[in-house]
Amino acid sequence: MLVAFSFRFTLARYYPNDAPNDGKIYAQIARNVLELHVYSHATEAPFEPSLIRLPGYPLFLAAVYSVFGHDNNTAVRIIQAVIDTAACGLVALIAFLWEPEQKRKRAASVAALVLAAACPFSAIYVATILTETPTVLLALAMTLTATFAFRATSRRRSLVYWVLTGIIAGVAVLFRPDSGLFAAAVGLTLVLTTLFINPKSAQEDNRVTNITRRLGTVVSRGALYSAAFCLVLVPWTIRNERVFHLFQPLAPAHAEMPGEFVPRGYLAWLRTWLDDGRYIAPVLWTLDEQQIKIEEFPDRAFDSPDEKATVAALLENYNHPPDTEDTSQKMNDAGSGDTSAQSSATPDVGTAQDEESDNSNSDQTDQSDQSDQSDESDESD
Repeated sequence: MLVAFSFRFTLARYYPNDAPNDGKIYAQIARNVLELHVYSHATEAPFEPSLIRLPGYPLFLAAVYSVFGHDNNTAVRIIQAVIDTAACGLVALIAFLWEPEQKRKRAASVAALVLAAACPFSAIYVATILTETPTVLLALAMTLTATFAFRATSRRRSLVYWVLTGIIAGVAVLFRPDSGLFAAAVGLTLVLTTLFINPKSAQEDNRVTNITRRLGTVVSRGALYSAAFCLVLVPWTIRNERVFHLFQPLAPAHAEMPGEFVPRGYLAWLRTWLDDGRYIAPVLWTLDEQQIKIEEFPDRAFDSPDEKATVAALLENYNHPPDTEDTSQKMNDAGSGDTSAQSSATPDVGTAQDEESDNSNSDQTDQSDQSDQSDESDESD
């Protein structure tokens, strides 16, 4: 455990990673919660409320910031190092409980601890301001409490563990919505093991009594598990209904605000061929952030030259929208200083002078006309 923590502390302290844009969004929400008391990802006024990220991780950041400073991401990383070290301990405990042979339990738990402590794929996330580290811990905690629920010898203790498992599952979903897959797996395991695995104590019962008892077990435990899970999501759902008038128990699928445009066609097209991680950053993560070049796509992304030409034309419109072209043209015209601009400036000056002389002549003419009119009036008098 000491080696596991030292490894993660080194990553957190000396190899911080601030590149992910999601981390900046989470941190901004946390600061707005602390400083403005509004759940918003906006960086400037009017700080409209937001629902693009679930509240679990931003509130975790807000708790850390409130103690160690509003911009102290180093403290966040070190705490995540502690969390991931604790996750290694949960891995060892789960392996100990799952090993059926008593003599091998200790060896299995030690081996699992070593593998978890040395695993770089989860450890590297302690250096980022992302949800992965607490999500891993919550997934393991969910697995552990479900294990205790299955192993419980009394009905009351089993129900208590199922409620606790549902609460942990709901909290995990508030950090990452795909944690619901873990919750679904636990529920499916409950149904399958209860309905289709014959316990020894039930062998003497008749078939009808056995089925009735199993259905009752599944319904009671599953209902408590599901109710506890949903109960955790109720406050967030009510908030979204009151603020946005939407039934939104989770975050939107594309992290969009209500009414915001989502390029669903482009995203659906990417799913037809995108199977390599090296293309994710240039063609997906840069969307709405940077220009996307047709050269970034592999040839297998297109069914025909016509499709490639169509995509190239659409990307050209995306890279150079009309507003951008007009603005850049105006900037070029204003700041170019070329001969054409200078030559066009000279006639303007002359024209302005001519207009001034014309205006002065017209003023003199008007004055003479007025004097003539006054003389005529005097003569008439």
